[in-house]
Amino acid sequence: MEKHVEDEWKKLLKKKKAGEPAWQVVPILEFVEAKFADLLMLCPEHMQSYIGCDYTGASMRRYVLVQPREEAEEEEEEEEVDEEEEERRRAEWVERESARIEKLYAEQDADATKKRQQAEAGIFEDGEKVKQMTKAEKAEANKSRKEKSGHRWRKTPAKTNKPTKEEEKAAKKK
Repeated sequence: MEKHVEDEWKKLLKKKKAGEPAWQVVPILEFVEAKFADLLMLCPEHMQSYIGCDYTGASMRRYVLVQPREEAEEEEEEEEVDEEEEERRRAEWVERESARIEKLYAEQDADATKKRQQAEAGIFEDGEKVKQMTKAEKAEANKSRKEKSGHRWRKTPAKTNKPTKEEEKAAKKK
């Protein structure tokens, strides 16, 4: 890629006209931007293709940059650990894990003990326990509209109209 970009840059520098910038940086960057896919394909060991989808759901071939396999294998080979080192690392890991698990169980046990003591003392996390009401208590607490209104004691029906003035005078005379 580097060689290809350098060759293109040299061509631009040779074709430079009067009044244009001396180094032709902007045109070479425009070339790299326009030919980016082609430049990447010059190194196939660094590219891997796959089928992907765009935002409309259409499938398309896409490319991703990857580390060459030879370099990846070399890095893995460099990190060879002898058996003693591996055994030491395992022992350290087992110690760390056992300490972490013991600490976790100790915290859970302390929390459970605290909750049990609070429950025995009558203190609950969500306040006091809810008392179950009987049917009679529920009915008393949630009266309907009719039940809330007062009861009529007289046997005569209620008056539907206001008394007239003549009736009031007659009632006063009696």
